[in-house]
Order: sequence, then structure tokens, then C-alpha cells
Amino acid sequence: MAEASSGRPISQPYGLLPLGLLLLFFFRVAAQLIQVYSPVTSLPPFETWQSGALPYPLLVSL
Repeated sequence: MAEASSGRPISQPYGLLPLGLLLLFFFRVAAQLIQVYSPVTSLPPFETWQSGALPYPLLVSL
């Protein structure tokens, strides 16, 4: 196990939550892109996902 500069071991489970949330976010963005360019019936329509507060191309480019 890795150690922090203080000499205490770094716990690996704390990194799994942010990683899991990041993967869920990427899945959502990918699913939205699929719905924009090649809609599928197993996903909700793009209009229900996109609030319109910011244009979608701007959100993807961030």
C-alpha cells in the first residue's frame, strides 16, 4: 500500500467513489451523444436530457 508524506498508508477505497461517479458522468455524456447523432429507443429522447441552459456543443467541449 502506498504511503502519504506523513507516513500513513493511503486507503484505496476513497478513490473508487470519484472514479465511479466520473464513469457514470462519461456514460451519460456518451449516451447523449448517441441520442443526438443516432437515436435509439432504449434511451430517453435527447430533449428530456438537455435542459437548454447551455448549448450542448459547448457542454461537450468543456
